[in-house]
Amino acid sequence: MKLRILLSALFVALFAALALAEGEGESGNGSGNGGRGWRDMAPDERREMRQQMREHWRQERVRRGDGEGCCRRGMDGEERQRLRGDMREHHRRNGDGERRAWRE
Repeated sequence: MKLRILLSALFVALFAALALAEGEGESGNGSGNGGRGWRDMAPDERREMRQQMREHWRQERVRRGDGEGCCRRGMDGEERQRLRGDMREHHRRNGDGERRAWRE
């Protein structure tokens, strides 16, 4: 019973998404700007949209807990080098060596 309800709901959602995609505009690109393509937008509009997307992605990373990017970005060169050396030593101790070979 639950499976039927779930499948019905998924089908309705898929149908609605397809109907919205067709109604986006002439180009059907789904950009949400009334059917205008990315290249048809003025340069400052594109710049503003890119900035909004960057901000959105940054907020998503923060929300997920990824922070502001790579964990090694905050390290200075010496710390990164030490970390790399520690990782190499760990691989040597575990028999991985510098190159990983296919294990049989």
